Amino acid sequence: MRKIKILQSKIGGCIALLLVMAFILFFFTQKAYTVTKYKGIQPGLSTQEEVSDVLGAPTQKIDDSAYEYGPNTGIDKYIIEYSQDQEGKTVVDRLDMYLSKPVTRKALAGQMKLPDKADKDGTSSTGKLVEFYGGKKSLVLTYQGEAEKSGVKMVSFLSRNRFEEGPGEPITARIPTPVEEEEERETPPVVVGKPSIEAKIHLQQGMTYVTLAQANPKKKKENYKNAELEFTQAIELYPKYAEAYSNRGVIYMQQKKYNKSEIDLLKAADINPKDPYVQYNLAALYSLQKKTDLGLDAMDKALELGFNNYDALRPRGKGSDPDLKNLRKDPGYKQVLEKHKVFILK
Repeated sequence: MRKIKILQSKIGGCIALLLVMAFILFFFTQKAYTVTKYKGIQPGLSTQEEVSDVLGAPTQKIDDSAYEYGPNTGIDKYIIEYSQDQEGKTVVDRLDMYLSKPVTRKALAGQMKLPDKADKDGTSSTGKLVEFYGGKKSLVLTYQGEAEKSGVKMVSFLSRNRFEEGPGEPITARIPTPVEEEEERETPPVVVGKPSIEAKIHLQQGMTYVTLAQANPKKKKENYKNAELEFTQAIELYPKYAEAYSNRGVIYMQQKKYNKSEIDLLKAADINPKDPYVQYNLAALYSLQKKTDLGLDAMDKALELGFNNYDALRPRGKGSDPDLKNLRKDPGYKQVLEKHKVFILK
């Protein structure tokens, strides 16, 4: 009986020791996983309503999960991405704070109590220096240029899950595991996921320039050039952005850069073969080039995929597309329309 009691005593002591160690490990792990807050907004916990209490109502909706919020003192804008937590609540996943002017890391370190050195640095898809802080602070600093002396232009506050998975575009670098670091040396990077918020903003800005070009013929050339630059930046941020390729292809078409237009539109069709508007844009391009057979094939495919802006197909009237003039002259044009039960009255 004595041996059993001694054994029980030893087991009890081991259990107690394990519990103490587990408590210490839990405490320090939780402490290490503290998520940095911004004005009380905590990624992973703060809801959309709580954000509005701090930053006010969003100034624009970027997509179903991201919103832009207005400027503040020293801040150009905020872009906030939301996601669903385990309870189904919409919470902040990432907050990007765009500074009005680049700020030195030293100045931010004092305000935000940053450690002396980042956990890792890298390069964004646009060649900008990026620093990652993943100890007690899950945040990312993006610099104005490729060197630290260019100053920090954007501060990103992330939920822990978002940080560990990799922030995504516009950040391409992340903190890899030792195994990933070894694979990274052997495997070239692959573009995955969805367009970043920054890429979507460039796309929207490009569309704004297109609208300005159509509204003001005197500045059409300037606005088309600006639109081209915005679409190009969107593509650089997300090389599989079919909509950006298609839009840039149309801009090239308007500038009579037909070869460049065809390259972009075919690229868009390759990325998203089910987009009817890409096929319609190809039909318009081939019409302008008097490549009637190719134009009719593209129009046939556009209607097959669901293109339904029938006003653009009419020879005259509001919304009629003058770029289709050469296609309309071909007898095959009417046959393609009737094939898809589209009957255009003159």
